[in-house]
Amino acid sequence: MRGPRQLRVVALTVVALAGVLAAAPAVWAAIPKLDVIVDEACVAGSWPEGTQVDFTLMTAGGSLKQEKSDTAGATELATVCFTVPMVVGDRIRVDQGPDTRMLNVLKIGVPVVNRAPDTVKVVAKPGKSVRIDVHRCVLGTPFSVELCPVKATQTHKTDKKGRFTFDTTSKVDLRGADLIDAIVKNSTGDRFHEQTVVPVFFVTPGTASIGGVFGHRAVVEFQLLDQPGGTQIASAALPSAAPFGQFTNGSTEVNVQPGNRVIGDFSPDARMTVPALITKVNAVADTVAGTCFPNQAYAMITNAPSGGPFTGTAGASGGIRRQLPLDLTSASAVSIQCVSITGDVVSETFEVP
Repeated sequence: MRGPRQLRVVALTVVALAGVLAAAPAVWAAIPKLDVIVDEACVAGSWPEGTQVDFTLMTAGGSLKQEKSDTAGATELATVCFTVPMVVGDRIRVDQGPDTRMLNVLKIGVPVVNRAPDTVKVVAKPGKSVRIDVHRCVLGTPFSVELCPVKATQTHKTDKKGRFTFDTTSKVDLRGADLIDAIVKNSTGDRFHEQTVVPVFFVTPGTASIGGVFGHRAVVEFQLLDQPGGTQIASAALPSAAPFGQFTNGSTEVNVQPGNRVIGDFSPDARMTVPALITKVNAVADTVAGTCFPNQAYAMITNAPSGGPFTGTAGASGGIRRQLPLDLTSASAVSIQCVSITGDVVSETFEVP
């Protein structure tokens, strides 16, 4: 996986829905317990392969919003994602053969996630039991709830205003790109989710590019210093609706270089001294050497056949040396991606000499 393309606001897929379904769904009127991703307007349930299921989304007053159908495949999962927004109070009718049942969309939201301090604010119906799961993705694996292991789980009831702020400090220090899954249940056991990403930023040395995922903030601002504690040489302002931009000095783009200090205003720990990354490639020995963040994860990928990702952990001084199980040639390109202790990402791609 490479650079800014690794991370986006969580996009729900069939495989992600499969991951949040109960392992052995109970049955009520032959319709299983369902999982509803409210912010993505998706619904899923488990049925035998080949079963056709019809899903209807309606307003609270019963007016039709959209109808969709799906046939359960080999994963025994039938799922649809409506192309119209799903809002609290909407009704979902599920029909499978002669069986049918109706459920109302519950309120669940995650308006604020703070990396430092480690807090997650949720909103739901007053007095409602809410669970949050913190998923941590392994570098080099696809970015989804299903494939990223649960690092911590907490459950609490909301207050009289329907709010609760989870403090995860005792269980896990939140890092950039962790996934938050907030879940409430109705009386029949259907689960309603909102999923979001812990704020994160990433840069690419040799370019002015700066991007990330920042939640509900309107604008995120960054400073680029020539070195830690040094002089500001550029800045960038990124709207959360389009969280990618360029460092500039007011009139000219300024490329990020190793040794520069990047500081974001979205979190007290949004600070990075850019490492050297790749320093040497030996196409004869098929080795790559470089510098990432001390004792932190890295991944390499190449355009050669069976080109990775190859993951590992940098040494105590950040050094890495990796012999790749393939033949590097002058036609090869190698990317290296380093993750800081706070989860922020720096990556670089280059041609093999």
